[in-house]
Amino acid sequence: RDEPRALRCYRKSLRLSPRRVGAGKECCRLLAEAGRREEVVEVCEAALEALPGDAEVERWALLPLALALSESGDHRRAIPAFQRSIRVCRRDGLGAEMERRCWEGLGLGYHEDGRHQSAAKAFEHVLSAPWGGSQSAFSLARLAAIHSEHLLDHQGALALRRRALDALNGTRDNAAAAPVAMGAAVDLLNQSRKLTRIGAKGAAASAA
Repeated sequence: RDEPRALRCYRKSLRLSPRRVGAGKECCRLLAEAGRREEVVEVCEAALEALPGDAEVERWALLPLALALSESGDHRRAIPAFQRSIRVCRRDGLGAEMERRCWEGLGLGYHEDGRHQSAAKAFEHVLSAPWGGSQSAFSLARLAAIHSEHLLDHQGALALRRRALDALNGTRDNAAAAPVAMGAAVDLLNQSRKLTRIGAKGAAASAA
């Protein structure tokens, strides 16, 4: 397949009309698969700026833009793109899978930007959503990290990581499971240390 030629055709089509959803989706897909994230951002932003607020353009351009920014580590710019993507998902009924990706991307953006409370709310939304996000290993693992690292709730983090491991067991994704299992081991150790400290303080209080 002649992907460079296909990309040229898709880009030409989008220059003529950014409202061509099929061309936009395929162009972004090919660029993303080739790791050309900056060009995904360029294509999406050009279309969104050409027709601001256009529903057809937003339908294909917002999520690839948000994902490309997130994968490039530009989480601060990704956050508003994910927020707009969520509104488009709700407006156009684009499906549970796309809405889950938007919310998880938003949570990741908040987490990486140091906005841990907002991140926790986003991941909790995924896990409680009616479209079946309760088994999202990504949201469970990220929420566990917030509980462990920022709330110092090691017991809660351990419970979340165990749920994440249960979800991953069905996928046999060992690469994803390994860091979750390591995090669970650290949480277990930290919880044991915490209980030991509490026990020691209790014994000292009793002796006094």
